[in-house]
Amino acid sequence: MSLNERFELLSSFNNNFGFLNKFCNLSEEDLVKNCKDLHLKLTDEKENESDIDGLELCNELKNLKLFSLPCKLQYLFENDLLSIFPNLTIALRILLILPVSVTSGERSFSKLKLIKSYLRSTMLQERLSGLATLAIECETLDEIKTEDIIKELAAVKSRKKI
Repeated sequence: MSLNERFELLSSFNNNFGFLNKFCNLSEEDLVKNCKDLHLKLTDEKENESDIDGLELCNELKNLKLFSLPCKLQYLFENDLLSIFPNLTIALRILLILPVSVTSGERSFSKLKLIKSYLRSTMLQERLSGLATLAIECETLDEIKTEDIIKELAAVKSRKKI
């Protein structure tokens, strides 16, 4: 499940920002559409403001294409072009920051490596999934009062014997 979630996040990430890697090969209509879509994705619903202006980003990408400049944040930074391409700079910064937030998959695999050791190699999938969930969601587990759960289970078991 964690792997599916990770794949969906990366797929969404690619759908939103993937055109920045191949904008030179896009038609003008596709470039405008992708820039508008990114503008909408980065729009804050409460304040109805976006980090970038989609049409200005499109114009900046057209200018980059016209001058055959590489679309890399490092290149823009080293050549002091950040102020000339502000929307592209913001979009590329967001692009570079997002992969850091997709760590749930790595965390899950790391926990599974600790849980399923050589000594536990014959563990069934249901037990492995349960232990992995407990290990990953340990903060939530700490908030649960085990004494209350034990009392509830004891009360249920005692009713069955009567």
